[in-house]
Amino acid sequence: MDCISCNFPINEKETVKECEACGKHAHVFCLISKGEQKVCDLCYIKETEEKPSYSFILPEHIRRTHIETYRKCPNKFKLEVLEERPQPQRPYTQVGIDLHEIFEQAVKDRSFTHEHRVNDYKTIYLPRQIEQSIFESEDEQRNYLKRAMDSLTHFDMVLPNIPMPFMVEETLQFNIDENLPKVSFTMDIVTENEQGGLDLADWKTGKELVGKQLASDLQAPIYIHGVQQHTGRRVDSFTFYYLRENKTRKFQRVDNDTFVCTVGKREYYIRLHETVGELQGLFTQMKKGNFNVPTDTKGMFFTCKMCHLKDMGLCMGADQQAWYQLNGGK
Repeated sequence: MDCISCNFPINEKETVKECEACGKHAHVFCLISKGEQKVCDLCYIKETEEKPSYSFILPEHIRRTHIETYRKCPNKFKLEVLEERPQPQRPYTQVGIDLHEIFEQAVKDRSFTHEHRVNDYKTIYLPRQIEQSIFESEDEQRNYLKRAMDSLTHFDMVLPNIPMPFMVEETLQFNIDENLPKVSFTMDIVTENEQGGLDLADWKTGKELVGKQLASDLQAPIYIHGVQQHTGRRVDSFTFYYLRENKTRKFQRVDNDTFVCTVGKREYYIRLHETVGELQGLFTQMKKGNFNVPTDTKGMFFTCKMCHLKDMGLCMGADQQAWYQLNGGK
């Protein structure tokens, strides 16, 4: 039996419930509240007549990073994506982008040695970063140069174990519902293994995911599901390479739907059908026009601290903005 919302099989151990509009079976977590009813995505989209007060057009494809933005703060998604007010370039994003260009060349051309990589960074990328004035001080510039050199050194340790790629820096899209936008993401590297499956990897130059973040982050399940949809082939693993800290976090296939990352004695599971169900729910909320600041502001401190919209006068911050919304914008 398949779930009417996410189209994935409903396992015996999972709780099943009927959509209160059409009566078809669905995972409990795939149902959406509509008044006093719990309905499937299709009935929610079909029967919801309420028009949003905010006029907008959703993109045909929504990037994985923008999905994460909406997940944290729908108002930020509205301003950044729909109103095209992107965050100014920060040192950590630009350094990461530049290093990814070097990594891409290195996995394609193994004659592009460590010395070549370091030389290119120092003679091409670093001068461009300085010219773009992305650093606030010489100390910050030195810190990011060290971060880049550490990442290049640790990449050099990893590269010999990486086969020649099946895909490098390729942007893919996949559909989760004909009435909703497609999901878009860029895959760093895909390689083939001896068992005929595919192994995915993503280069990280920032901080590692820890604890429950490994199970709740959307990147691994989106990439695994998307590559399988695109290629029609089995994905056996997904690895995060945290090059700054020289650490890896690897999700390995358990079955067609489940992958597990083992860290010490702990295991963190991701399930593809749960991710698809969550994406359908998020996109449905976007389509409905839900772009409020989260009223539960407890976990918003870091998001607001790193956000540029308050400095631009476009948002008052989660605490004040949520109060403003709850009082009808008065």
